[in-house]
Order: sequence, then structure tokens, then C-alpha cells
Amino acid sequence: ENICHIEDSRKAYAIIEFIYRNHRDPLSARDVATRFGITVSELNRLLLIQVERNFEDFPHWTRINKACELLLQDRYLIYEISEKVGFNTLRTFNRAFIKQIGIPPTEYRKNDLRNQK
Repeated sequence: ENICHIEDSRKAYAIIEFIYRNHRDPLSARDVATRFGITVSELNRLLLIQVERNFEDFPHWTRINKACELLLQDRYLIYEISEKVGFNTLRTFNRAFIKQIGIPPTEYRKNDLRNQK
């Protein structure tokens, strides 16, 4: 047996990269697992080991992190950022943002702008 689980790590990194590069697209656990030749439970196991998030959480986490980057640039309106990072509605984006960051995106942006002055 492979003690270091190198193949698992390689596969996990490939999956993480795939999710990160395709975070704007609707992704399903089944489709991603099939693409990488593993089961959904194996997909979740690999993600939990590598990023401490399961498939349900990881794409949202990735989208919100990208949204934070865009909010700090102050080039886009909130609804534009929501669309750019792959949320179908502004309401869903706001809920996910508050759940992960703890404050609404508008407040996140305002706080950062105040800190830059």
C-alpha cells in the first residue's frame, strides 16, 4: 500500500485546481467525481483532507474568496461581482458572503476603503 498517498494528493490537487478554475460554472459533485474517476464520497474525503471542506462548501468558499478580491478592487458593482464569481442571484451571493465572512459585501468593501485612507 502507498504509505504517503502521493496519488491521492495529486488527484486532490488536480480536483482543487479544476474547481478553482471553474468556480463560475455550476459544478456538481457527481460530475466532478466522474471526471476524475472516483466516487462522490471519495471526492469529499480528498477535499476534507486537503482543504478541510467538502464538495458542498468548497466551490462557495472559492467564489466568496474571489468576490473578496474583486470587492477590494472597487471596480465592479456588487451584483456584477456576484455574477462574475458564479452566483445566480444577488440574494444567494449575499447570504453566502455573510455566512462565510460575517458581514455583507457592501460593509466589507466600506471597511476596506476606510482602512486604506
